[in-house]
Amino acid sequence: MAEAIDWIRSRAPLTAERREYTFAILGSDGRFLGGCGLNQINRIHRFANLGYWVRTSATRHGVATEAVRQVAEFAFGNTDLVRLEIVCAVGNHRSQRVAEKVGATREGVSRRRLILHGEPVDAGEQPARRLRRHLPRHPTAQQPLDGIRVFGRITRHFASK
Repeated sequence: MAEAIDWIRSRAPLTAERREYTFAILGSDGRFLGGCGLNQINRIHRFANLGYWVRTSATRHGVATEAVRQVAEFAFGNTDLVRLEIVCAVGNHRSQRVAEKVGATREGVSRRRLILHGEPVDAGEQPARRLRRHLPRHPTAQQPLDGIRVFGRITRHFASK
């Protein structure tokens, strides 16, 4: 957990410059569940990557899906971005499922798009996804989870401690 907090804290300068937005995912009890954010922001064409990760102990409970919804709402409500992309590796079915649940549209396969464990991999079968301003609920998506919240600009919160 200390490494995660240190990493989020290290992103503060980029957040201040509006080059990246990093958030922590917290449970209703304040427990740290993961991180998410907007990075690789292209100001000219007004798009960004939306990334997320969730602690193993918090997976399969809709945490990532709810975090993605909240970060997308932040992006479309507080920036001039018109497009968000979720890029996930070919075999990362859980991440692909999160993108499906928030209504992201599959656009294709980008060859050798990501470097994982030092090796280039395809951002596969369901890679770059376009998120619309008004995210439709996937038919199997849960209602918003009570208590899951993306804690905004967490870099400032942690940095002040």
